[in-house]
Order: sequence, then structure tokens, then C-alpha cells
Amino acid sequence: MLIKEVLQRRDQLKGYLHSLSIAQNYCEKHIGDIVMIEDLKSMYKELEVEFKQIDESLKPFENMDM
Repeated sequence: MLIKEVLQRRDQLKGYLHSLSIAQNYCEKHIGDIVMIEDLKSMYKELEVEFKQIDESLKPFENMDM
């Protein structure tokens, strides 16, 4: 993968995580469907793992002096 693609994927995952967080919060406060809340939490955890892997792999590039 090109670095550009990895950065785009990281940004995309960040957006997904933010949206899932909002959806989970809304569901907890207004809907109260426990199954839906658990599904949202599960999706969030899966995406968070991928996001953290990508973020950690990009640390050396961010620390490089240009």
C-alpha cells in the first residue's frame, strides 16, 4: 500500500469511529436497545484495533525530520 492510501484509510477509520461513537451515545440515551448498543460497541472495537495498528505503523514516518 502506498502511504497516501494508508493515510486515507486511517482518516476514514477515524470518521467511522466518531460516527459509531455518536450512534452508540444516541442509542444509549434515546433508543435503549441493548442488542443494538452491543453491536455498535463490537463494531467500534473492531475498527479501533485496525485504526491503532495503522496509527502505530505510521509513527516512524511522523517522527522523521524532513
